[in-house]
Amino acid sequence: DIPYDKRGNIITCFMFIKHKTKPNGDYDKTKARLVGDGSRQAEHMYDLVSSSTVALSSVFILLNIATYFKCQIITFDIKGAFLHAKFKDTDEVTYIKIPKEVADVWVEMDPASKKYQAQDGTLILELNKFIYGLKQSPLKFQELLTETLEALGYTRLRQDRCLFRKSKASSFSLLST
Repeated sequence: DIPYDKRGNIITCFMFIKHKTKPNGDYDKTKARLVGDGSRQAEHMYDLVSSSTVALSSVFILLNIATYFKCQIITFDIKGAFLHAKFKDTDEVTYIKIPKEVADVWVEMDPASKKYQAQDGTLILELNKFIYGLKQSPLKFQELLTETLEALGYTRLRQDRCLFRKSKASSFSLLST
């Protein structure tokens, strides 16, 4: 039931599987990530894709500030970062085509999806969140992160779009993304 004019918005995807081990080398778990093949995305599916990164000079300045004020430096890794950014009504509808091998596992985990499996075993899904591999995913996550930081009271600095500041009385916080 995909509208005819949206059938060009179907991109293939891949499943990357990685076996994780504990520090002593013993098996811990197997992780999998579904990744869209953004190289096959047509330009009509997105407006902008460029996301900013903090300038190296800004990082050096932050390190100098932290040294001067004897600040604590913390780094964060946001797990599944792109999956936090949801499609909005203004975003082009995007579908992914799940290969048969992955679709079979998907149907096993969610039997209700069996009725959507094509005769060749593939499964086509409409995305409601951005996934790794889509050209616009980094920008959409950056927009979400900026909105979240600003909602928490951080101010984006004009000198570097990836620097944020928040202060209260004599304490302050500086973030770079």
